[in-house]
Amino acid sequence: MRILLTGGGTCGHITPSIAVSKKIKSTTKEKVDFLFVGSVDKNAQKLLEAEGIKVKNVICGKFRRYLSFKNFIDIFKIPLGMIQAMWLVYWFMPDVVFSKGGFASFPGSFAGWFFRCPIIIHESDSVPGLANLVIGKMAKIVIVAFGKAGEYFKREKVVLLGNPIREELLTGNADRCDEKFNLQKDKPLVFITGGSLGASFINEAVLRILSELTKSANIIHQCGNKSGNDYKNIEEIKKTAIDILGDDYEKDGYHPVEFIGEEMKDVLARADLIITRGGASALAEIAAIGKPSIIIPIYNSPGNHQQENAFTFKNAGAGIVIEQPNLTPNLFLMEINKILENPELSKSMGENAKKLANPEAAQRIAEVVLEIGRR
Repeated sequence: MRILLTGGGTCGHITPSIAVSKKIKSTTKEKVDFLFVGSVDKNAQKLLEAEGIKVKNVICGKFRRYLSFKNFIDIFKIPLGMIQAMWLVYWFMPDVVFSKGGFASFPGSFAGWFFRCPIIIHESDSVPGLANLVIGKMAKIVIVAFGKAGEYFKREKVVLLGNPIREELLTGNADRCDEKFNLQKDKPLVFITGGSLGASFINEAVLRILSELTKSANIIHQCGNKSGNDYKNIEEIKKTAIDILGDDYEKDGYHPVEFIGEEMKDVLARADLIITRGGASALAEIAAIGKPSIIIPIYNSPGNHQQENAFTFKNAGAGIVIEQPNLTPNLFLMEINKILENPELSKSMGENAKKLANPEAAQRIAEVVLEIGRR
């Protein structure tokens, strides 16, 4: 069987596809070949290739639902990416296409539709993105993680199965994390991440409270390495940490890293609190491991999907939401300490997060993909 995976941009769109591909391989005895067509950063590409999945990046144009000169430029990228994808799909000719969404999923999905390959899309968020709304019209099946998302598609196509996560994330070892990062064992661990590329707003907020936060906690900070007008890359963050804490900032408990790969499971096992954006994949992982969280959703994300995701956690008593315009140093530090200093609150938040998990999602999605691929 040949399965085309498509999507991309960041690891948030890639790790669910990896979880499903692993389940497919463990579920069937038949030989399965995977090809990924889309656009991914170097960290996501490494994760795919580590699973034996061939990666073909294509030019991807993004249509922004706001006024931007980049929309004009990307109009010319979209047809180029479609031509590239059609060439790749013609020679691979999959039995089924599994599309994870995001603007990078459109070329591969369109090529699959053109060659009459059945398409399955997965919508992680409570509000679908533009790409999935378009691809949903071509798709045979639309798998959603939130019932609300199903309202945007034809009812007969929709299946509610949840968000898949990689099972290995449940097998972490806290002691290995202590050894890897040389953590202070008498201090709790706050894991902070803005995703595989990082998030400048979170990075800057962390630096503003760094001197106070390191007094009571270890910090592992996945800060990314995307440079540009709106970003500080990891080297700049390290320089700022030296200005605040001195050359031995790691001895004070601050550990900035560009990207966390295989050791992510150990970091999650050790973490007493996770601070993240409102991406569906990140929240699904937090639910699976049952940890308290502070969620800082992207301000004005398409369809406000990150806010919707975040408030699902808040309303379930599984996390605290700080909206980006309200992220002052005093509030940020107060909410962190509220959780770290209250074991009962921390425990209840973790238990409530666990109730939102769907541990069978990857297996059930894999079975759907195999069933459609065999027809």
